[in-house]
Amino acid sequence: AATAPRDGGKPETTRTPGAVEPYRTRFSPDWVSGAFAYTSGYGFAGAAEIVVSDVLGNHRFYVATDFFSSIESSNFYVLYEALGRRATYSVGVYNYKEYYYSDRTRLGEDLGEKRFFSERSYGVSLGLSYPFTKFTRVELGVSALTLDREFAEENESGDVEFTDEEITRSLFLPGVRLVNDTTLWGSVGPLAGGRSSLSLSKAWETGGDFTYLTVIADVRRYVRLGTRHALALRVLGARSSQRDAQNFYVGGVNSIRGYDDFEFHGHHIALASVEWRAPFIDRLEVASPIPFALWGLRGVAFFDAGAAWNGDDFRGAVRNGGARLHDIKASYGVGARMRLSFLVLRLDRAWRTDLRTTGGARTHFALGAEF
Repeated sequence: AATAPRDGGKPETTRTPGAVEPYRTRFSPDWVSGAFAYTSGYGFAGAAEIVVSDVLGNHRFYVATDFFSSIESSNFYVLYEALGRRATYSVGVYNYKEYYYSDRTRLGEDLGEKRFFSERSYGVSLGLSYPFTKFTRVELGVSALTLDREFAEENESGDVEFTDEEITRSLFLPGVRLVNDTTLWGSVGPLAGGRSSLSLSKAWETGGDFTYLTVIADVRRYVRLGTRHALALRVLGARSSQRDAQNFYVGGVNSIRGYDDFEFHGHHIALASVEWRAPFIDRLEVASPIPFALWGLRGVAFFDAGAAWNGDDFRGAVRNGGARLHDIKASYGVGARMRLSFLVLRLDRAWRTDLRTTGGARTHFALGAEF
């Protein structure tokens, strides 16, 4: 409704109580964080993360960036998500600069020996997600990526200097994934339901011959045993083929416990895990000499098995004085889980086994939820 102007200007507009007005998109910050540092050796460094959305959550912007020593060494990622309809989509742009001492590149190329190099990757990504039901969806994505790689060598004084050896690749990376997710979470990880995913990804090089085709299947099931116990099962398989087939790495806290992180690699992998999850300590209080309390501590007992290989060169088990595992690596052990604020602390003790003998034990510590 409009009222007469007080001083001959434009009419004043007032709101009628209970009136319905068209929605206007207004953005406000959901999350803002940052850090800043300075050292005499490296100069200034900083990082920032910002999430902005409208009141209804139909639109969301995510910005993450850092500054380290120079603009050239900095990274940023900007993502826009349209979430107001059943089919949601996203658009992102990014720039990353990373430094390596490795025999393999970010794309999985084998350099033959460990070398110093840097990689700057920048490009744009598009994503689309469409739910068929409340629990099942399909995800489509494509990224146009340019990668600049520069090699470096160690001089006589021990300093690392960049050489004139450079490689640039422009890649087109489409992918599709089908997901079904019915998991019911507890304090440190899933306790019921399941999650399955099947993904297919492809790489083409513009003006070059770099290419690969990768398929990954991941199935997880969680069976409730009473009100507080659960049995967790996981089976994962992956295969990459064509000229520049990707390498997959297994071993360590998130795959086959009891082994070094990323100890085994190949173009094919298979993993399986069985884990019994149960409450361990509900509450423990110590009054002196230093008062403290523990609560919500959960325990696990697990068995892991898996393998990584190339081509047909694979022998899962052998009969040499009795059946035992060969290329398949396995372990068993126990662990503890505890939530500390927004973090989940995981501690595992695992022993290697070939189903005939038991090897040395290894302790793993990690942050993050259970599989």
